[in-house]
Amino acid sequence: MNDRELETRMRDAFDALEPPASARQSVLDAYDRLVAETDSVGADTAQAIPIASATKAKRRRPSRKVRFNRFIAGLAACLVLGVACFGFFRIANVPGDPATSGDTVAPAPFDTVISAYVDIDVNPSIELQLNSADQVVSVEGINDDGQAVVADLSLTGLSYGEALEKLTQSPSLAPYLRDDAYVQVSVASDNAEQERMLVGISEERLAALPCRGSCDAVSLQVREEAHAHGMGCGRYVAALELTELDPDLTIDDCAGLSMRELRDQIASHHSGTAVAQDGDAQGGRHHKHHG
Repeated sequence: MNDRELETRMRDAFDALEPPASARQSVLDAYDRLVAETDSVGADTAQAIPIASATKAKRRRPSRKVRFNRFIAGLAACLVLGVACFGFFRIANVPGDPATSGDTVAPAPFDTVISAYVDIDVNPSIELQLNSADQVVSVEGINDDGQAVVADLSLTGLSYGEALEKLTQSPSLAPYLRDDAYVQVSVASDNAEQERMLVGISEERLAALPCRGSCDAVSLQVREEAHAHGMGCGRYVAALELTELDPDLTIDDCAGLSMRELRDQIASHHSGTAVAQDGDAQGGRHHKHHG
């Protein structure tokens, strides 16, 4: 086997290595430069040193074994360089800890199957749709005010607690949460455990607001009926109660009332009924007393 065949086989073996093509090519280029420089140095040396005789020149020419050893040494150096570069390439491309590296890591995908619905009624009516992990999958403004509130808010992907806090603190909703306001939160889900958890989180957040509020669980059927009327669940349930107390009102009449107005009218009707009943009772006792 001559030197050229040996070199060809070594190159073929090197091509079979795993490092990227760019790294292999860099190593081969480095080897070619090494060989070229070696030949150049040998030629310069031959010109600088007079050769006394053909016999001495022949003696000074490196043997085949020496040339082979030089070839192997050069190739080994190139291989070491290539492996080092490949190792650095692998390390440099391993994702680091964002807390220490400062890199921004894309959020992991989450389940988009909706498992629960939370309606928030003040005057704006807003619905948060959640997956089974209590993450916000979608946000909907149910009425015009609700659509204006959520237009510039990004809540998707947040946990329910985070989303509710961000929503109630947002410049678009906060003005509606005055001391005299009333917030009704309604939770609808087939998962009883998730429903209880969401009610608990809602009550916790409501307690931190300057206004009054409450949270109740409702059925999915009530949610469908409410949204069919363009209303949030809390507003719809209050409207049903008010129309029972005042048959002259319709559900559509109640759609334009805030939760505070609905609650006040309901309380007024209950108060009037109680006064009337108390008056009837007193009149009855008075009549009996005189009888």
